[in-house]
Amino acid sequence: MNPFINPVFNPVFSRYPLRLVDVGAAGVLRSPWPRASTFLHVYAFEPGARVEDILQGQNQNITVFPVALSDHSGRAMLHETKKPDGSSLLQPSNNLEPYGGSDRFEVVKEYPVEVETLDQIIAQHAIPYVDFLKIDTQGTELQVLKGSEGTLVSVFGIHLEVNFFGRYEGQTYFSDVDSWLRHRGFVLYDLERRYLKLKTGLNFGGPKGALMKGDALYLRNPLIPDIYNDADPESRKARALRKIAIALLYGYVDVAFGLFQEFNLFFCDEEIVVLRDFFSHTKSSARFIPQFRGRVRLARFFKQIGAWLEPRSNIGSSGDDIFGNSLR
Repeated sequence: MNPFINPVFNPVFSRYPLRLVDVGAAGVLRSPWPRASTFLHVYAFEPGARVEDILQGQNQNITVFPVALSDHSGRAMLHETKKPDGSSLLQPSNNLEPYGGSDRFEVVKEYPVEVETLDQIIAQHAIPYVDFLKIDTQGTELQVLKGSEGTLVSVFGIHLEVNFFGRYEGQTYFSDVDSWLRHRGFVLYDLERRYLKLKTGLNFGGPKGALMKGDALYLRNPLIPDIYNDADPESRKARALRKIAIALLYGYVDVAFGLFQEFNLFFCDEEIVVLRDFFSHTKSSARFIPQFRGRVRLARFFKQIGAWLEPRSNIGSSGDDIFGNSLR
């Protein structure tokens, strides 16, 4: 599915591209964002040794900031772990010791890094707007959000890692992040869960262990008025199209269609025809499958077959494979 709908809108997206802030950006640009690379500018934040590896070859429109983000400016100690993805401004917790793969969180190096708030960076570099935040900072996600409150005015979606288990000393939990975002008009749309089993029982029972962490997707509540006001009509149209594109990237066609209905006054008659034709081709094919006795049992059977075929991790890690309405 083309998140940019139709080439008729390409001039608008060219002038007003999607702007993604990727905090903790080392590695490849995560799904589903590669599908938006045609009209996407990425602002990538990654302190430490991995800054040179940020999204190499993934997107030409990228601005790299070799700093850590938080709710204050200054310097902080980065704890680099054996598994680089586990590096954090927080010290890994001893709570992980009984679980599979805990050695990945062994600290191998510590050094100071620069810390800024996202609001400061946005203001200093005159970035006109941000559409989406992706935050993966190993336990400091709420601090990053608190330093981004001014930026959030234009943000439609947030994809961030959340914690259910004490993996880092002084970390925040899902309940902290969820409450903070809900009070600012964001709705939890999906939660991808990750589990980890005890070392002593890696080969016993099913794949699930303790619920450790997850990836949460929040969208600004599409049922409340837009708080970000664009004076220029073309800018308002572009904002509506970018929100629709984000909803389509994550497979929420119902949200995209609702946004189209909310903002249809911004579009001319010809554009409305194009949009209606696009949405008419996105209706679920499941409606063509007739109801029959045993359909639920059959669906459960195939789901179980899929679970049997799923490769097992040698450290007892497992989790969900679908985020939004699209496969990872």
